[in-house]
Amino acid sequence: MMRRAAIPSLAAGLVYFGEIAHALARAGGGEGYSDGGGGGGGGGGGGGGGIGWLVYAWIRFCIEYPYIGLPVTLIVVFVVYQSHQKGWSAYQGGIIRRGDDAADNNRLSEAAAAAQSADVNFNVDQFTQRVRLAFMKIQEAWCAQDVTAIWPFISDGVHERFSIQLDEQKSLGYQDHLDRISVDDITLVEFSQGNVFDIATVRIEARAADYRVSLKDQKPISGSSVAEPFVEMWSWLRRHGMTRDPAKPGLIEGNCPNCGAAIQMNQSAKCQHCQAYLRSGEFDWVLTEITQQSEWRRGRHGDAPGTAEFQKTDPGFNRAQVEDKTTVMFWRKAMADRIGKIDPLRKMASEEFCAGYAGTLGPQPDGSRAYFGDCAVGGAHLLGVVPGQAEDSAIVEVAWEGERMIAANGPSTQKTGQRTQAHSLYILNRKAGLTSDPGKGVSSAHCPNCGAPITSDTSSGCSFCGAVLNDGSLGWVLSTITSASSDLGRQWTARIVSPAEATVGQLQNISRKGVLAWTVKMVAADGTVDVQERELLRSLAAKCHVEQIRLDQMIEMALAGQLGVPDPPDKATALVWLTTMAATAMAQGRLRPQEAKILSRAAQRFGFSETDVNLLLRQQYAVRLATAKSELRTAHERDGSGQ
Repeated sequence: MMRRAAIPSLAAGLVYFGEIAHALARAGGGEGYSDGGGGGGGGGGGGGGGIGWLVYAWIRFCIEYPYIGLPVTLIVVFVVYQSHQKGWSAYQGGIIRRGDDAADNNRLSEAAAAAQSADVNFNVDQFTQRVRLAFMKIQEAWCAQDVTAIWPFISDGVHERFSIQLDEQKSLGYQDHLDRISVDDITLVEFSQGNVFDIATVRIEARAADYRVSLKDQKPISGSSVAEPFVEMWSWLRRHGMTRDPAKPGLIEGNCPNCGAAIQMNQSAKCQHCQAYLRSGEFDWVLTEITQQSEWRRGRHGDAPGTAEFQKTDPGFNRAQVEDKTTVMFWRKAMADRIGKIDPLRKMASEEFCAGYAGTLGPQPDGSRAYFGDCAVGGAHLLGVVPGQAEDSAIVEVAWEGERMIAANGPSTQKTGQRTQAHSLYILNRKAGLTSDPGKGVSSAHCPNCGAPITSDTSSGCSFCGAVLNDGSLGWVLSTITSASSDLGRQWTARIVSPAEATVGQLQNISRKGVLAWTVKMVAADGTVDVQERELLRSLAAKCHVEQIRLDQMIEMALAGQLGVPDPPDKATALVWLTTMAATAMAQGRLRPQEAKILSRAAQRFGFSETDVNLLLRQQYAVRLATAKSELRTAHERDGSGQ
């Protein structure tokens, strides 16, 4: 009976709809208006009357036929609400995307303004042209396996990195080739002014075909003959307050920036004509760091915890010097691992460290020895300094990865294909009361007493002047290497980061690649990564500027238990990491449901509820939206002022 009753009601409703529609056509449409005012209320008021009549008629219909009218009303309201929400969400997403673009442009303008504030003669275009020349020279030197031509304008840390990597390539019998190299764009993205040094960071967008060939017959071994794009961040250092004529040739061009003579650099890194320390940053820009875009963090050249107080007694102290020194130590250790001798590190590490580490370099009973080779460094970052009564300490985090190698009896080395990724803490010590010499800031592989190069031999003293180099009396020496996630590592970080600084400090030390690696570790915790999870990780990798091949390597390492990404030491730090993870996933204003699911899984491991995660996501979205609006206002004001 109910179904039969409903059919006449529905029919009546449709007839009613027809009458309403016809009335609406007359009242607000062309017919009513063209009739000159008759029939439906006429004239200019017809549109408003038609809508009012429609609402009135629909209310009457709902009263007379509630089983039809009320459900249809609810459906219409729901559809309108959903359409409004989607439209509003799309509108806000558009604001965030435009805000991100505006933020990039704002930072570029700020970098140029900061550079010109530090040096009225600074010219962005001329500087990037010099970087372009340096880039091409470095690629040529790398492929030729000879760094002689670029030595004058790279720091000791970069020089050690190149030299030891090239030496390892030769020992393994291959050579890197880069064909069809082209530079698409070079942009000054950040300019940091410090008490001692200024640091200019550029983003280099280039492409090349990168492959390896055998040294024996020059036949390709691995790689691709197709030119692929890549992005790198190059940081250049120069003494704060220095100005120079941008048109005058300098280190990159092969001239002494002090006297103008052609560079003939001796082993002490001095100009043979005027005796100026060429790579001190006193006279020209020096390349101190090459970082992948996924590892680079804006603002990382600011003061680390404790440094401002430390500079009161040591005005020349600067993070660039400590990080460059640590980079040299890392690569000297890599060489020691490869040759099975402590000698490369002996003059840069304490006697206690050398004695203990030398014991780990010996072969197994079968004569074989395992080590990590073909290493790559994501970056060395000063976490903080700890002054002491007898010794001062500096804690530096080194993000690195390498392939497990097996060295058998004789010169042969077996590559296992097993790569690992790790974050290590390098603890550096020096005698309390020492002061830093900025003039020798990035000459980290040279004797601080006489300036001679630090050699690899069995002595702890300088081979030229005899000064003892590894007792901390002349500068920083390596005393400990530990995992960032170990108990000892957490004890050290607890000493340098106060509760008030913990959140800010930890947040600054998370790179986009680090966020991705931590996410991969969470996803692979159950021993599998399914197709849907891989697709999700690909999306996140793109937002983090990590290449597909690097993501695949991360997944393999995670499944093999070789992805050495430290977990947050406590719930407060976990919240910071989760916040960074959420902000990264929300790139361009969008967060996929699967990304929210993985974020929730990671949060539950540290005791956070679903409600906590939803609150975090809402807060991050609000922050992103507010930031985007602020960046758009700044861009509008800048454009309006003609800057």
